[in-house]
Amino acid sequence: MDSQVAKRNSAGALANINLRADSGKGAEEIKSDDVSTPILKILHQLSPECNERDAKHVKGAKPGMIYSSGFGSLIESDKGLDVVIAHAQTRYPEWQERGDSASAPVGTHIDIPADAKEEKNGRYRLPNGNYVEKTAYFYVLAMVDGEVKPAVIPMRSSNLSPARELNNLIKNLRFSDDKGSFNPASYAAVYNLKTVGRTAGSKSWHVYKPSRVRNLDVTNKDDASIYEVAVVGKPHDDWGETVTAFVCLHEGENATSDELDQLCLDNIARFKRPKEYLFVEHLPKNNYGKILKTELREQLNDPSL
Repeated sequence: MDSQVAKRNSAGALANINLRADSGKGAEEIKSDDVSTPILKILHQLSPECNERDAKHVKGAKPGMIYSSGFGSLIESDKGLDVVIAHAQTRYPEWQERGDSASAPVGTHIDIPADAKEEKNGRYRLPNGNYVEKTAYFYVLAMVDGEVKPAVIPMRSSNLSPARELNNLIKNLRFSDDKGSFNPASYAAVYNLKTVGRTAGSKSWHVYKPSRVRNLDVTNKDDASIYEVAVVGKPHDDWGETVTAFVCLHEGENATSDELDQLCLDNIARFKRPKEYLFVEHLPKNNYGKILKTELREQLNDPSL
């Protein structure tokens, strides 16, 4: 592209503008935080944000908190951060040997370089002395101070295990429609990231503790009161089993068995609809957010239901 541009001035005469000579003008006040997606991180004992003598110190910052300079907010470890995951990927950023104080990688590899030698904690040493480190990146919409903000959450080293837990939550999420069960997109649920402390000898650090909070409301207006449903078979003397639905409603919402029955009749074949609807406050789940249908079947023996 030619750096010389002809443009008419206020008098109507043609004047030459040299784009190269004017390089960067007009954007002098735009800083890196103004254009880059904020990166969320867990603060630790040596983080400058926790050091009152450091220029980057943040008032109130403590190890275990989640922080991003792009947000300027501190998230308590026990409260955690609610996120919707737009995309997840694994990359291998290249770092210079500066310990944990390195501010940014010098490059990023899609795969492990062929000449890299494996060390530990997901690190691979390069011939130039640098190392690449397996890192899970989660591109999210984060709920911060009542606002939804885009952010990146990198997880490496001791956080690779929590990253796998989060990946399992995403992959094991199941939705159902008239065509059967399916694994929805990663953004179909809200996840929470708390942090918990870990120790080994004299060392201590914090890692993420992911959990699934709720599914996004992707229902239509007719069933918007429903939070989640699980269906199991109830023993029947004549039919062997009948379909029974355990139903959780959103807080403050109401629904009746007749309304749910009509909703099913409007959307699925008559013989597929549940024969009974049981309203419960929550569904039993394991640590990965999977519904424990065995426990639901046991609840069917409860005479109070």
